Amino acid sequence: MKVGELNVGDLLVWNDPAAYPGGEVDASDMGIVVEVEPCISVKDRIALAVIYWREEDPPLHTCDGSELDDWSRRGILEVVSEYR
Repeated sequence: MKVGELNVGDLLVWNDPAAYPGGEVDASDMGIVVEVEPCISVKDRIALAVIYWREEDPPLHTCDGSELDDWSRRGILEVVSEYR
């Protein structure tokens, strides 16, 4: 994902939880972005994002920018509310 496409405070949902690699996720779960770290080598890309998921235990998850890009492009994960 590009920097600016995902920001601290944005709300996320799973559009297709069955397509999530590595297991099942709660389809009704909603996450909030609590940290975004830009990539050093590719200036306009996100390297890492930390997301707080309300139904997960533990709730904080660190996601690689390329994973977020893939999930967003395939429609698995969607930003439903942008905090600006």
